[in-house]
Amino acid sequence: MLRTGQNQATLPHLYSNTQQLRLLRNMLVREDGGRVLLGQAIPKPWLDEGKQVRVQRSPTGSGPVSFTIESNVRDGRITARIEPPGRKPPDSVGVRLRHPQDEAIRSMTVDDATISGFSRDWVILLKPKRPTVIEARHR
Repeated sequence: MLRTGQNQATLPHLYSNTQQLRLLRNMLVREDGGRVLLGQAIPKPWLDEGKQVRVQRSPTGSGPVSFTIESNVRDGRITARIEPPGRKPPDSVGVRLRHPQDEAIRSMTVDDATISGFSRDWVILLKPKRPTVIEARHR
């Protein structure tokens, strides 16, 4: 109903529901050519102190991918555990670790090794083949 906004006669909105699910998936897992992007559009409040975002076995063209991003902003860190697709490793997996107060990453480790190849809130893993732990430090 254009004038009133009521929509009971057309429920359920299968197209709208499908689009919402597609949007949610793209917020969490998105494929772009040979890249898989994780956490690209996670809302900042989802990573407030003590919160976590978990995705299990999300299908991709390279195989299922799983990840958990946990926030411990009081200690100045956000940790991600990634299980990359195993069927055919993608060219790269990008992981976005957004700080809830928009602070930039100061240092980062991948599997306990300090790395310098990261941007403000992204790290790119080239052809990952095994589970990986990423820790971003904001202090």
